[in-house]
Amino acid sequence: MIGFFDSGVGGLTIIEEVHRRLPSYGTVYLGDSARMPYGEKRHDELVQFLWEGAQWLFARGCSLIIVACNSASASALREVQQTKLSSFPGRRILGVIRPTVEELSHQGYKRILVLSTTATKKSEAYVHEFAKINPSIQVISHACPNWGPMVEEGKAVSIEMKIEVNRELSLVDDPSAIDAVLLACTHYPYVREDVEAFFLYKIPVFNQGNLVASSLEDYLLRHPEMERTLTKDGAREYFTTGDVANADFLASKRFGYDVRFQNTFV
Repeated sequence: MIGFFDSGVGGLTIIEEVHRRLPSYGTVYLGDSARMPYGEKRHDELVQFLWEGAQWLFARGCSLIIVACNSASASALREVQQTKLSSFPGRRILGVIRPTVEELSHQGYKRILVLSTTATKKSEAYVHEFAKINPSIQVISHACPNWGPMVEEGKAVSIEMKIEVNRELSLVDDPSAIDAVLLACTHYPYVREDVEAFFLYKIPVFNQGNLVASSLEDYLLRHPEMERTLTKDGAREYFTTGDVANADFLASKRFGYDVRFQNTFV
């Protein structure tokens, strides 16, 4: 099975696109809503939380894990891969930052506004990754620390959320010079329409879901030894460390059909 780990319901914006592109693969989703927001956590905390989530998903039968959380991908993924993953031979943990940058680096954009959590901005992961692949791209980083928690609280479609989005975007220097926006937190696609409405001119606003799904499909083609370990029964399992009813509601609203979470601890 393919495991998906996030700080809450944000990673649902990744897994929904994976289900569309790769519907036959069995998946397990784990949202750590009890300890979110990850964007305000220290590096050592993020390493601990990510590794606990990864071990839980491995025990659930996952041989491949997608870290569907930018904060954990930016701050903790490399350390987990280099210092802990060797205790699980044959297993892999992938993040969302590298595939996102690879997909956007060659589309001709010159100034990309990267909207993220505080932890992701502080890590400068996107600045470094874009510089490696296409140094001509200027990255404007801006943290929106309230957006993720508000989405988790069910406020994504509200006047309060719209006001908060407009407040944050009004703090960005020279928005008229930006030619693309990246929603670099998997919670932020929930407020994509509010982000698009802020700009007076039409500007591409990218979710990560389809970018990561495309990259995952390519990864499986290039790694048949991993692909063969994955179940293809279309099974779907959803778990949360937080409130089950809230996760059910937000997921069902997002997907357009009933989703049932189970409660767990990591």
